[in-house]
Amino acid sequence: TDEGPGLRTELWQAVVVAVAVAVVGLLLGVLWAWLAPKVPLISDGKAVFLKNSEGEEAVGADGTFMLLALAFGVVTAAAVFLFRRSGGIALVLALAVGGLLGSVLAWRVGLLLGPDDDVIA
Repeated sequence: TDEGPGLRTELWQAVVVAVAVAVVGLLLGVLWAWLAPKVPLISDGKAVFLKNSEGEEAVGADGTFMLLALAFGVVTAAAVFLFRRSGGIALVLALAVGGLLGSVLAWRVGLLLGPDDDVIA
């Protein structure tokens, strides 16, 4: 009988997949900071306002993140499927956990590479 890889091997592969997908989130964050439209802001010294209240840059930045994350998710899921066709629920969970961690990393990296926090200055 073919029992497939052992539980320890499957768990190890799941950890590797989760870490790899999370690390890919760093690339996602860099691409997001590079490709997303910049939101023009102005300040009166006390508060910060959108330069153009009807501009679409803020929505465009969020949409860029969403589309990039979707593309990265499809590519990573396809890569795991092609390399580990016999994977079980552990690999599916690893993709989900890695995707969640990767998106948080991407968000933080994108914010780090984006404009300064002190917009009024």
